[in-house]
Amino acid sequence: RRLGSALTGDLAQAVPRTTRSLSGDRAPAFRGTSGTGAEPLIAFVRAGWSNGAGASRPSRQKVEYRLDADGLERVAYPMLDGGEAQAGAVVLEGVRSIRMRYRKDGEWLDAWAESQPELLPSAVEMVIDRGDGVPIRQVFVAGSGYRQ
Repeated sequence: RRLGSALTGDLAQAVPRTTRSLSGDRAPAFRGTSGTGAEPLIAFVRAGWSNGAGASRPSRQKVEYRLDADGLERVAYPMLDGGEAQAGAVVLEGVRSIRMRYRKDGEWLDAWAESQPELLPSAVEMVIDRGDGVPIRQVFVAGSGYRQ
């Protein structure tokens, strides 16, 4: 439930905002892998980051979800362009593998590598294998079904 709540909230508020990495390289508004490899599963910018303390920071937040030895981890950045990631939080433990897919124009894609860096998928599918023989499938709307 924790994972579903986190991803539902984050992906529903995804916005088409490109960013820059720590080295200054431009990153697309949404990046998504198939779930294999060391790169983050998904990375995007979300709106609605509340700022009750009135800190000097944006109201949008760069977020990544990564699979590591401890499980599925949510990592956030205090700044959209450059800046180091904050400490991550494990949102689901005991994950053996994850398969990701991305919805575009009525079709599912195994990776999100858009030629237009400001585009978002309309939905994200995550299938989690925890090693018990029962896969967990969750589908999330991205950006409230944002369409350019």
